[in-house]
Amino acid sequence: MTRNTLYIAGLSLLVTAAACSKKDDKVAGKKDKAEPKVTQKAAKPVPVVDIGPPTSAPAAPAMPAGWTVVTDLDYPAHSVLSLRKTLGPQLLALRNTTYHVNGKRVKVNTIVAKDVAGAAALLKKVRAMKPAEFSFRRDKIVFEFVGTNDALPDIRAGRAHLQKQKK
Repeated sequence: MTRNTLYIAGLSLLVTAAACSKKDDKVAGKKDKAEPKVTQKAAKPVPVVDIGPPTSAPAAPAMPAGWTVVTDLDYPAHSVLSLRKTLGPQLLALRNTTYHVNGKRVKVNTIVAKDVAGAAALLKKVRAMKPAEFSFRRDKIVFEFVGTNDALPDIRAGRAHLQKQKK
């Protein structure tokens, strides 16, 4: 028998199939074999560490002239608790601010961790999903920029602006 493991959406599926196909079995004069069995293994659980209740994220970052806030959302506690399952247990707060700049929309996610080590872990997670130029860390806060390709010059300018600011 051959065994293949498929990883789909966080679930590990173990597929067991006979080495011969049904056609090969019929040619060899063997009886039809049963369909391949599919069994489901439990995915490894994400460790959940209680770092306390989520808190409010800091105010929307002050951006350069010409950046106008369109929407500003400080994620509620239940959403932050849910996001801890994806981003990790070190997530303390999250703010999503959408800016209008030069006719385009640019989002800035302000991701707050409990401590500097937690922020470093969050930054690593964010950078595993997108290029490093779209995110950076300042102490316990990770800033992530989201926008379309035509907004890249504005994103770079916004990142440079935030990196120059003091805590």
